[in-house]
Amino acid sequence: MKKKIHKLDFKLDFDYDVIAISSHENDYRLCWAINQNMKLDLSKDEDLHINIKNKELVQNFSVYSSNDEENEIKYELIACTSENGFLFNKFKNIDYILKVSGETDADLLKQLNVKLNKIDIIIASYIVDNLTKTEMKKLMF
Repeated sequence: MKKKIHKLDFKLDFDYDVIAISSHENDYRLCWAINQNMKLDLSKDEDLHINIKNKELVQNFSVYSSNDEENEIKYELIACTSENGFLFNKFKNIDYILKVSGETDADLLKQLNVKLNKIDIIIASYIVDNLTKTEMKKLMF
């Protein structure tokens, strides 16, 4: 008897934008500075855990999050380095990312980026628009 093969065809909807942040400060200090300057009310959340199968390692990345229920936007500040490596190998110069989910547009992202660049402990920030699907899946939690 011949096997039947059924394919499940669907597309993941990546409904978020990413702003890269370079800063030499600890995650809690950066979170405090962002909260003071941008009034985001970020607070510590559960770490992002990524299993690396070929090395049998687990990478843990700290996460701070905030919900703006009025505008239906969720902000997540995610560290891009752990004891066992980087969140994105091609972006080793990025220390943190700000993941913005929900009802966003290009103007909001530009405003956020301008505000981030005005914080004195942030060296630089920029909007990232060239993440691959594999990289974007890492941020689906």
